[in-house]
Amino acid sequence: MKLDFLNGRKFLYSVFVLAELFFVIQHLYGVSWDFMSYVLNAKHIFSGYGFFEWYRPPLVPFLIGMFSIFTFKASEFLYIVFAGFLHFYSSRKLAKKFCLNENYFYALSLSSFVLINGMNVGSELLALGLIQMFVAYLGKSFSGIFLGLSFLTRYNTIILLPLILFQKKIKSVLISFLLFIAAVTPWFAYNYFKTGNAMYSFVSSYGLNVAFRDYYFMNFDIAHLAVVMNFLIPFFVLGLFYSIKKFNKSDWLMLLAFALPVISYIKTPFKTPRYLFSLVLPTVYFAYKFIIRLKHKEILIFVIILANAASFLFVNPLYEIDDEGIYTEPLGYLGGCRLMSNAWVHINYLGREAEPYPWKELAERKVKEGNLILLYKNVLEPSYVNDREFLEGFHIVRETDSYIILGDTVGCLEKRPFIDDYLERYRENNQIIYNETIDISNCGILFDGNLADFCKSAKVI
Repeated sequence: MKLDFLNGRKFLYSVFVLAELFFVIQHLYGVSWDFMSYVLNAKHIFSGYGFFEWYRPPLVPFLIGMFSIFTFKASEFLYIVFAGFLHFYSSRKLAKKFCLNENYFYALSLSSFVLINGMNVGSELLALGLIQMFVAYLGKSFSGIFLGLSFLTRYNTIILLPLILFQKKIKSVLISFLLFIAAVTPWFAYNYFKTGNAMYSFVSSYGLNVAFRDYYFMNFDIAHLAVVMNFLIPFFVLGLFYSIKKFNKSDWLMLLAFALPVISYIKTPFKTPRYLFSLVLPTVYFAYKFIIRLKHKEILIFVIILANAASFLFVNPLYEIDDEGIYTEPLGYLGGCRLMSNAWVHINYLGREAEPYPWKELAERKVKEGNLILLYKNVLEPSYVNDREFLEGFHIVRETDSYIILGDTVGCLEKRPFIDDYLERYRENNQIIYNETIDISNCGILFDGNLADFCKSAKVI
């Protein structure tokens, strides 16, 4: 069976075009919560008005904002195409660096997991592309810029910073690190100018996802690894096994690129396969090292490609994608009232100001202050969305099978743009409800116990 076409340029470009089409079509069906947040942050950064979440890294909003010269709706699709192209380009550069067949490497990297999760929330594929650019140019001083940009896409990629050490010259290591710092400095400066705290966005993200999520700690789930590594698991294991005899510097680099994200994932309370997205790179690398040894490697690669295509019969290609249209119907019953909702991002994306829903203990207080509370029943949080006895204690403006509006449109507070200062909101809620003082300083969030005390006394951050 001859499969010579797998080595041709037509095959490579065809795979790229099909991947881009998938990402665009997926976005045509709807928009995820995170993607909407990035769009809203882009609008705020470029206009200074509207909804904004401090805990979001800035690169995705910045790129969407840059593309907004073609309108914001078009910018969403232009950004998606750009991120897909960067992944394609970086895959070729990385394959060239390690003397791999670029067609095979790129095709193997496009598993059903990567296609479904690469752009559905907006940042994973861009971060992977930037990590691949960093690794592809590792050894050149400017490589640190790409790692800095990946950090500004997803903060958890900071775990890969030790890979900077995989360079021959100390000078290159130092320059790469300085360029990493240079890449992130404008964002830290913006944070300082706006809040007085250069690390505010980063510590807000850490507080939301790690420090204040300890109540929701999930154990390591081997199934998440299986989802990410997909059909390449046995070939990854075999590739790693066969490489041990002659483990070179590149192998150690890739092994560390595998181990560090797994360590980060283990320490993160809430776990989802997306947090392991960067494992796609070392997985494909070691799987390729085994597959390329085989006499009929083209047949195996073709079978893997077909298996990935067939897997779409058993998975949801619109995972985490929402049809924002289902959130529009109640907006006509809100008047000009200040609104709190469990779908506040969707509502802001649709052009109506909204704030996060109140904690249960504060719901009555917020309604008495003049806020409306709009709860969509398809959204799982807050838990009181299904507490019938609790909800009947409020005046109900309107209720359907899909949503319920609590409060009163007469004498309500006026609507306003909302900047989501998560740390301050968390601190205030705990102070009001539990009379508990939460330390939201950089040291208090990033460290515990004696380390936090040492951090404060050192006055470094």
